Amino acid sequence: MMKKYYIYILLFICILCQFRVYGQKANVVVEKVKCNINKEGYFLRINITKGSEKYIRETKDYFMQSVFEKNINDQDVLEVMKQLIPCFEDISLSCQDVKKYYINSTQLDFQDMPEPKSKNYTIAVDAMFAINRLVFNAGLHKISTFPVMFDSKTMKEVNSNPEKVSHMARRYKMWYKLLENELETKGKINWYNNKVVRYLNQGTVKWWDMILVEKGIRASL
Repeated sequence: MMKKYYIYILLFICILCQFRVYGQKANVVVEKVKCNINKEGYFLRINITKGSEKYIRETKDYFMQSVFEKNINDQDVLEVMKQLIPCFEDISLSCQDVKKYYINSTQLDFQDMPEPKSKNYTIAVDAMFAINRLVFNAGLHKISTFPVMFDSKTMKEVNSNPEKVSHMARRYKMWYKLLENELETKGKINWYNNKVVRYLNQGTVKWWDMILVEKGIRASL
């Protein structure tokens, strides 16, 4: 009987410890890392530490994992976004070439998708695209599978235009404030709400896959 009693106590302590770690605030550090000698430019390394657990995400990885882990909560995700925001002003080049990301069995591959002409992109674009990849991951096609932005009025790509890219940066900052407010008022964030996803493409500057909508090929993503 006493043995069973001690087992229950140990289980209770383990559960209590898990809740304690989940309730702690994650420490997030974003590093701008120079690529190897054969590749000019930089990538971002996102270091997330929570309790004894450490997670690393690097934008140079084609299959960068989602930010969501078993002990990562909504506040932690917002902290990741907050630490990426200063990179929105960085016009140095990423060492990654423009390519399509995350086309797999769980994601739609839209037909008639035009190929962007842009060959590279800045760290500012990389940081915003990193948020898309970290938060939406397999649902990336609902925003854009390419790290390319375009002006929906001129239909021209704007990756090399810092002023135009800053328009999208302002939208991400507003989006961050909306998410903060949602967490404060509702206690959680509904990341898979289509309104949340589509908000990012409602400005004049949009992510590349929205070219399908602007050209009338699709009604929506």
